[in-house]
Amino acid sequence: MENKDFGDWLRDILVEQGITQAELARKSGVSDAHISRIISGYPPGKDACQKFAEALKMPREVIFRAAGLLLPRPELEFEEWHYILSQLSERDRNDLLFLARARLEKADQELNQFLDAYEQIPLAERSKYLREAQEIIESGLKEMGAKRAK
Repeated sequence: MENKDFGDWLRDILVEQGITQAELARKSGVSDAHISRIISGYPPGKDACQKFAEALKMPREVIFRAAGLLLPRPELEFEEWHYILSQLSERDRNDLLFLARARLEKADQELNQFLDAYEQIPLAERSKYLREAQEIIESGLKEMGAKRAK
């Protein structure tokens, strides 16, 4: 995603949530002038994205993907998850929820480590690494799909 697209996306989120740029600046600690630059196409950095996620009460992953700092996420199989969850007892659903939250926390830590390392890579080399990561992810997803089909 190009940075101008992120600016448009951010503007849409602000309208959706009924928040002005000035309110976002106050809630996030990112200056109003910097937010204006980002909305105009200036690339958002990791710190600004993290602050926006907290201020907008959105998952950081959503903000980072919108900013182009992470690859797009493949579609999840929500219908299958809905069916599986509907077949479980409340206790089993709570157990799965506990496990999911623990995995989410771990993923959040891994995301922070990745983003810290990512920012150390020169801009010209980042797309190469992102393509390699995408290939690894797609391969893993295909393998998981093959195992589930068995």
